[in-house]
Amino acid sequence: MLNDATQVIGVDVDIRGAIRKKRRVGVYKVKWWNLSGENARKLAEKIKREGKWKLEGDSNRIWEEMAKCIRRSAREVLEVTREGSARMKGAWWWSEEVKGKVEAKQEQFKALMESRTEEEVEARKVQYRIAKKEAKRAVAVAKNNAYERLYPKLSDKGGENEVFKLARARERRTRDLGSVRCIKDEGEGS
Repeated sequence: MLNDATQVIGVDVDIRGAIRKKRRVGVYKVKWWNLSGENARKLAEKIKREGKWKLEGDSNRIWEEMAKCIRRSAREVLEVTREGSARMKGAWWWSEEVKGKVEAKQEQFKALMESRTEEEVEARKVQYRIAKKEAKRAVAVAKNNAYERLYPKLSDKGGENEVFKLARARERRTRDLGSVRCIKDEGEGS
C-alpha cells in the first residue's frame, strides 16, 4: 500500500562468489604445476617406458592412445586433485611437512571427539594439544622459510611482478562486493 509520499528506490547488488558452481563429483585434475625437476624426469621416463609408440593405422586413434598414455602417466607421477576443491589461495607457503602435521592434528581432534570415558578424553586432550602445538610450529617455520625465499625475489629485476601478485591476492581477499548500482525514482528531485 503506497501513498503519494513514498518513493521507490531499487538497488542492484552484484556479490561475487555468492553463487558458486556446484562441484562436479568424480572430476579430477592433474597437478601440472608439480612438473619440474625430478618429477619431469620421472614423467618422461614413464611415458617412454609405457608408451606404444609404434602404432599403425588411423592418426586419430594413434593420437588418442598417446594422449591416454601421457594422461595416465601424469596422474601417477604428478598426482591428481579434485576439481573445484577449496584451494587455500593465501597458503602459497604450504609444504608437505605442514600438511602432515595439520592432518595429524585433525586426526587427534577426531579421536578426541570420539572419546567416551573421562580418562580417555583427558589422555586424548593432551595428545591433541601436542599435535596442535607441532602444527603451529610447522606453519610458523614454513611461513618464515617462504618469506626468506620471497624477499630476495622482490629485490630482483622481476620482483615488482611478485609485489603486484601479492597486492592482487590481498585485494581479492578483502573484496566482497563486485558492483553496486542504484536506481532512483523518476519523481525524486536530483
